[in-house]
Amino acid sequence: MNNGNDTFADNTRRMIEHGNKNAEALIEASKIAAGGAEEIAQELARYLGTSMEDGLATSQALLGCKDPKEMVELQVGHARKTLDVWMTEGTKLSEISLKTMTAALTPLTAQFNSAMERMVRPSV
Repeated sequence: MNNGNDTFADNTRRMIEHGNKNAEALIEASKIAAGGAEEIAQELARYLGTSMEDGLATSQALLGCKDPKEMVELQVGHARKTLDVWMTEGTKLSEISLKTMTAALTPLTAQFNSAMERMVRPSV
């Protein structure tokens, strides 16, 4: 009967260890994701500040226009610049998101792979 108790105790210990490792991997992934979210927020704040400054400068320039043609040219130039900047910022945010996601999945993937190895070789 002692052998059955030892097996039960070993299995319980392994389950607890596995749960702890899962929690550690999740915590690590969460820390990485939070860092990425902070980086995205900082990038967005910078972009929004710059965008507001550009919009204000364009508005002030529009007030100085002498004829409608000059206003249209200024508006078209501002629209082109805004679109270019928006595309660049979108690319930056996509890169940050991809980098963060890849890094955050690393500890989870490692833990999953480790768990799969233990399932294939339960004595490990």
